[in-house]
Amino acid sequence: MTRSPKDTPVPEGLTAVAHNVLSLLQRQWFDGRFKREEAVYLVPLLLSAYVAADEGNPINKKTASAAMGADDIKTARKYVVLAEKQGLLRSAPDEHDRRRELLYPTDALKQLLRLELAQIRDNFGQPSERDSDFDKAAESQIFVPPALTHMLAQGKIPLMGEVSFGAGGSEVRLVGPNNPANSRAANFEPELVQELLFPSAENVKLIPGAHHLHYVGKIHPDDGEAAEILAALCTQMAAVEPIIDPGRSSLETFDGSLVLLGGPTSNAVTALLLEVTQKNPQRDAFASPIDPVVKLRYRPLSDWKAPWVKITDTDWEPVWGVEDAKTQEILRPQVDTNDRLVTDFLVVTVMPNFLNPAALARGDRIVIFDGVHGVSTRANGLLFQNARMLKDLIARSKGSRSWQAVLTVSDIDYSGKRPRARKLETAPLYSTFELDLR
Repeated sequence: MTRSPKDTPVPEGLTAVAHNVLSLLQRQWFDGRFKREEAVYLVPLLLSAYVAADEGNPINKKTASAAMGADDIKTARKYVVLAEKQGLLRSAPDEHDRRRELLYPTDALKQLLRLELAQIRDNFGQPSERDSDFDKAAESQIFVPPALTHMLAQGKIPLMGEVSFGAGGSEVRLVGPNNPANSRAANFEPELVQELLFPSAENVKLIPGAHHLHYVGKIHPDDGEAAEILAALCTQMAAVEPIIDPGRSSLETFDGSLVLLGGPTSNAVTALLLEVTQKNPQRDAFASPIDPVVKLRYRPLSDWKAPWVKITDTDWEPVWGVEDAKTQEILRPQVDTNDRLVTDFLVVTVMPNFLNPAALARGDRIVIFDGVHGVSTRANGLLFQNARMLKDLIARSKGSRSWQAVLTVSDIDYSGKRPRARKLETAPLYSTFELDLR
């Protein structure tokens, strides 16, 4: 045995091998996301699916039982369904034999395993044998825009672990004549929206979410569509130039209003500005500081123990919610018997753009469209065409620098690739809040 600098015995030879094997057998995979009885089957299933797909020979649903060591076919099916429901595996017909369904790891599973396997590699002191795409992604996984460094330095906004700013920076969103949302803009109320959200801005930067674990390296599709909808609207406003940027460029040097599309699960800039932290985004609830800069009344709520809802055929999410900090009431969407959303909430948060002194002095804003689920984020167009609700919010917010509104969307249509809300309920919740800019 040799000694480490701290005089801790370091295993050698076969003892070291036994030590490492024992550590793996006793490992609490994925930070305890699964119960012990679930992990017995799910861990070998997920690892097998990951390795087999990487080698070009994906496992199928029938061979999954052997991969996870399940003797009972019903047990195997149960855990395959659970892995699919949590967005870790996806199934697809075999091109050569349509009777077989193959299992592939999702981007979310690849992301989790990249972190997990890198930690194991570091613990065992073994160099990586292959420089995978995920290892390359890890090099830029933590990226903090310069605009937020001063806030972080003050210690008032703790940095979220494992967040990626601008992962979709190379993805071009359309803001000009080819914007697919332009066809809907004829129904919008640009003058009312400008009076409500951008009374002084000439430039508006739109930042859609680009760090959701299900869309690694891409803008979240619902956040991207919401950005395109707002870009189409901005082109109708007087002297307003929209720019869509996933957040890689400096924000503090941008002289105008900032709009964040997507909540803290998909948009890391939203997470920082709302001071939301998660030790483990796949398990832990959102946490907020005791003495926040942004003293919100309506805060995003995550709960991995909540019932799950079906967003698409391959995408399931827990039923998130909104917490009323004043009354302690929890607002949750309604769900039908088919595990589909019946209603959802869109929280609109407006505050001064305190990241840029000139923008702050002029009265430019930071506006956040935080949908409890993506279906309500992309429903921002329902607000933009509702003159009655826009006038109501203009009247309520007159004289207020910082305010929030909680909008309820309903009549959700599931006939397309992603669900779409067709109705905006009346009488939104409304509240002002304070900013501590000391």
